[in-house]
Amino acid sequence: MSIQHSPRAARRQSTAGWLLAALPGTILLVFFGIVPLAFLLMSSLGLGRLGTGESAGPTFSYLTQAFTNGSLLSELCNSLLIAGGAAAITTLAAVPICIALSRRARTGHPTSLSEAILTLPMSLPGTIMGFFAIILIGRTGILGAMIPALNGMAYMPLGILIAYISFSLPRAVSPLRAAVEGLDSDAIDTSRVLGASATQSWFTVTLPTLLPAMVSVFGTVAAVALGGYGTIATLSEGSMRLLPLSVSDALTNHYAIAQASALAIVLALTATGILIVSRLLTSRLERSR
Repeated sequence: MSIQHSPRAARRQSTAGWLLAALPGTILLVFFGIVPLAFLLMSSLGLGRLGTGESAGPTFSYLTQAFTNGSLLSELCNSLLIAGGAAAITTLAAVPICIALSRRARTGHPTSLSEAILTLPMSLPGTIMGFFAIILIGRTGILGAMIPALNGMAYMPLGILIAYISFSLPRAVSPLRAAVEGLDSDAIDTSRVLGASATQSWFTVTLPTLLPAMVSVFGTVAAVALGGYGTIATLSEGSMRLLPLSVSDALTNHYAIAQASALAIVLALTATGILIVSRLLTSRLERSR
């Protein structure tokens, strides 16, 4: 005699199975994500273990120093400029790249090699990308030897921005490729048949369709670039400093645990804020289409 389960019982068993499968990942998230973040927040308030010469809390002075200390505020602004600029440029540059790849794939041309080259920087640490910038536009760089104006640019704001763009481009290409694949080619062709130019078709059909994905990608790329340390650590000889450098310096050179924790919290909250705003704008744009 067969035993028949009710739909409700089957759903409970399915839910229990998924919960059990998610348990190891949840444990890792709690112990390697939430718990360290909680201790980081406590340290930023002057609670728990402190560094040399630091005063016990609770106090918000360590958190507010990023906005009251002139040099730290400058580093935070520099970080926002570099992260925002790199995110904006890479997002805009990734759109035609993704469209070209999509068209080649639709016409039967292989794109695996192009995609591998484009995504290669994602597998390289930021330190390597900074070193690439030195090789090309450092004081003895290859391009600097041919074009004197580029000599030593790797340590200047523009050179740092270029390095961050190279580091960020794969993070924009991969998610935007999926959005481009979803473009309605019939709508684009119809707009051209009705007399729209390529530019008009771009602004009336293609851009409105891709804009939600572009905003989402911008937020993700900017948040990742904001906390990037390896690239700026390699190119830190110049006059421009970014806030991740001070986080590392406070902890490794001065053993200022509370200060380093506070600056890390400021970076984390700023990155989270960028992500939240980009997701809200993305949702609003998707609803308005």
